[in-house]
Amino acid sequence: KDVFSGCSNLKSISMPEGLTIIGENAFMGCTGLTNISFPEGVTSIGPGTFYSCTGLREISFPESLVSISDWAFQNCSSLKGITFNSAAVKIYDSQYVIPAGTKITGYANSGAERYARKYGRTFEAKPIEVIINGNAIVFDQPPVIIGGRTLVPLRGIFEALGAQVNWDGEKQTITAVKDTATVTVKIGSKQAIINGEEKSLDVPAQIINNRTMVPVRFISESLGAKVDWNDNLQRVIISQ
Repeated sequence: KDVFSGCSNLKSISMPEGLTIIGENAFMGCTGLTNISFPEGVTSIGPGTFYSCTGLREISFPESLVSISDWAFQNCSSLKGITFNSAAVKIYDSQYVIPAGTKITGYANSGAERYARKYGRTFEAKPIEVIINGNAIVFDQPPVIIGGRTLVPLRGIFEALGAQVNWDGEKQTITAVKDTATVTVKIGSKQAIINGEEKSLDVPAQIINNRTMVPVRFISESLGAKVDWNDNLQRVIISQ
């Protein structure tokens, strides 16, 4: 508590590994502070921690953060953006936590978005991440959630899993072949054909921004992959 309060000449902070809680008013009034580096493992930002740190412009929190208390960034008049890298974070229910002019970046349907909507802050949604065998896959059309299912660009996910892909424009079907597995899906249909057998999809294949989008879990598992969903990090993890 109050450990660096009023240190106006403090310009940069690199916090040590193992730190979990940043206490009440810890950096209050550090007007010269412009840069903060949070280690993974920080879970809580206390009341008034960065109150009136008028030099702060951008902040990105680690995935471990779960709570921010009242007045944490009040009067941080230069703070343009805060990024939350976990959907689990809870922000104290008060307009005085994050300044009115600060853009909040976080995951859709998270505590960060709810706070932004309630108190009129600009909100930008982070894209859902897809990790295949430890590698992040970047799509030109980001994954989306429809009907509680995560849809990804079909060609991108199939090719990342090592499948050959063929598009039949006349029939509006896409076929992927990998080893002994053959999967065919049709645009707008809730049915897929896997090795000659008809299977049901919870959400039909569909075209979004000229990209064919398919349910990632069903399609990946049909090619023999294991699929896990990390709700806090909004991340699909696929392994073969």
